[in-house]
Amino acid sequence: KDPHSRDHGPAEGRMATSSALGAEEGGGSLRGDGGQRPGLSILVRMTNALREALSASLKDAQTFHLPTIAVVGSQSSGKSSVLEHMVGHSFLPRGSGIVTRCPCVIRMHQKQGVAYAVFPESPQPEQQLTDFDAVRSMIEKETHRLAGDRGLSDKAIVLDIFSPELLDLTLVDLPGAVRNVGEGQDPRIIKQIEDMIMSYICQPNCIILAVSAANTDLANSDAIAFSRKVDPEGERTLAVLTKLDLMDQGTDARAILTGEDQHMPKLKLGYIGVVNRSQADINSGRGMREAKQKELDFFRETPAYSSIAARQGTEYLVARCSQLLVQTIQREIPKIDAKLKDLKRNKETELGNLPEVSPENQRILYQNGVVQVFMSVFGGLIDGDSQVLDTRKSAHEELHGGARIAHVFNTIFAQDIMALTVQNLDSMDAGNFRRLRNMIKNGLGIGCGMNIPNGSFQTLVGWQVDLMEEPIMRCARLVLKEMHRMLEDTLEGIPLLESFPNARTALIQTSNEVLTKQHDEAVEHLKMFLEMSKRQLSYKHPDFHPEEIRYQVCCRFARMQFGTEDTVEEQELLRKAHANQPLTNEQKARVRSILERRRTPPPKPSANARASTERYAAAQSPPDALGLGQSSISRGTSSEIRLADDADFEEREEIEILLGLTRGYFEIVQKQAVSMVPKYIELLLVHKSRNIMFQTIQTRTDAQVAELMSPSSDVAARRRDAEFALSKLVEAQDLLYRVSRSGINAV
Repeated sequence: KDPHSRDHGPAEGRMATSSALGAEEGGGSLRGDGGQRPGLSILVRMTNALREALSASLKDAQTFHLPTIAVVGSQSSGKSSVLEHMVGHSFLPRGSGIVTRCPCVIRMHQKQGVAYAVFPESPQPEQQLTDFDAVRSMIEKETHRLAGDRGLSDKAIVLDIFSPELLDLTLVDLPGAVRNVGEGQDPRIIKQIEDMIMSYICQPNCIILAVSAANTDLANSDAIAFSRKVDPEGERTLAVLTKLDLMDQGTDARAILTGEDQHMPKLKLGYIGVVNRSQADINSGRGMREAKQKELDFFRETPAYSSIAARQGTEYLVARCSQLLVQTIQREIPKIDAKLKDLKRNKETELGNLPEVSPENQRILYQNGVVQVFMSVFGGLIDGDSQVLDTRKSAHEELHGGARIAHVFNTIFAQDIMALTVQNLDSMDAGNFRRLRNMIKNGLGIGCGMNIPNGSFQTLVGWQVDLMEEPIMRCARLVLKEMHRMLEDTLEGIPLLESFPNARTALIQTSNEVLTKQHDEAVEHLKMFLEMSKRQLSYKHPDFHPEEIRYQVCCRFARMQFGTEDTVEEQELLRKAHANQPLTNEQKARVRSILERRRTPPPKPSANARASTERYAAAQSPPDALGLGQSSISRGTSSEIRLADDADFEEREEIEILLGLTRGYFEIVQKQAVSMVPKYIELLLVHKSRNIMFQTIQTRTDAQVAELMSPSSDVAARRRDAEFALSKLVEAQDLLYRVSRSGINAV
């Protein structure tokens, strides 16, 4: 042992530490006074400036994580003492239970003069504290402000410490891991602390400073356990062993510090031992300088550590952390540069949308600008303007604006309308079957007759048209919903409106009133369309062929009754005869022969006829609410006359003809609805709504504009925050540019 080692001062100790670090890394050493190589501190300052800019925007801070050194350890690991030794001052709160209840970002700055501390994000951001007991009290106040009496907060306390003895370094002190809570504390706080620690150390650019007490079972170290979860290969964990001087006599941690212990995790960044002030030292008032000298003497004079003393102790730990942080920042420079440009561009846009408090004549200019953007964006969404759509985040991942309305018209509505069908006779329930029979009989009156009554046909068509009301009204509601969606998208695309809440509210109110009014008008016209479709039937419509429908039904029922099949030529001949077209004598004789053949039934009914008769008989159910009985005709003593449940063959044929005519005509009405309803809705709800909105907002008086375009009360504060964040981004960008030009290297 060097007999003069106890006389070496702190400066010589730092020089030895720096030399050891340089030799370990195989490159140039750190400065002899313990500071970084010239220019290295620029990287740390650049990161701090960027961190300040991110703190002004919670959204950006949550999506971009800067290189960080996170200090992790249990409550009894000596974590606070390590941090105080690194800073050179006693400033952290102490006590029983959970003391650290929110993260503390400790930013160290090398600056000549008297050491002082600043809390830049506290209610007194300019206050400089030279008394570090006051710093401790301020941390306690900030903890209470952010986390309450016993709670936990993920909002960090930011502490800047300036001292000539510091390196430029930033650490994040996390709450100590606990396994039990104090009286009155929520037991969930254990899991909350674990989640908070994991949220920091899970980031791949976070260096984990895992603090563990050497006089405990390191196999159960909370800090090492946390690091192993996110860094199983030990690529970014630097372990710190405290309380080496308190280990049992005859034991030491040399094998762990040198990496020779096979039972401890292999860490690429290694292990560093430190000796901090004990509680007795603190009680006796031993200062930091004396404590650091005691630490140097311990490593030099203890045989187990004397040969590795240059790579142990707080001075070496600070230098090593600074170097690792700089190296991590350098690896992240491409990402940081890209993020800086993106943040700066967004912040400039945000600042442009935060108007300065302006006189009334300038408010008209703001109003005109808002109106122009509103008309351009809202109209562009409806019309499918590519310049508007391309600015959206998911421009071509889904349908937007007018394309969504077209989808409602062409797909949803068209399918709903065309899915409506006239019920088949085979699937008709007993109630509807009786209703149709009564309708036909009542329509024929006393004279009976041979034709289907026109009133029955018109009634059936009316029933089918009524079925279209729900899908038509649903179509109008869907389009109204899409108009509201486009309105919301348009307002979100005008950031300037965030500064003018009155104007935004007025735009929403005006637009909603117009849309509601035009929707009601469209509904009235659509109901009128349905009423017209029921009242005036187009019997001469070119697509309506009643004679052909009758003929096809008659042929089908003839086959069911007689079991005969007409040839194609015979069917065409009968169709001409049924339509009263001129026929030759030979054709007339052929028609009489066919009809005679049909009138002559075979000896036994065909299988088709028997199945049909049985099916219709089985389909009849007990009397329904209309009061139709089962007897053919009630006795004369009854005031009610009811048809028999079983309709004869001719009656079923009449019903099928009526259904066929209704089905043929309703298909025409369906096509008309698919064509006309979108036209009504587009004109009244889309086109007119847009025009009325634009006319309304363009015709406001100057007094109304002055009132609506009054900025919100927080605009000035938001503008100051944006200006501050932008200044920090510019500062960080300038520092990054200087780094890239100088070619600074961390080793």
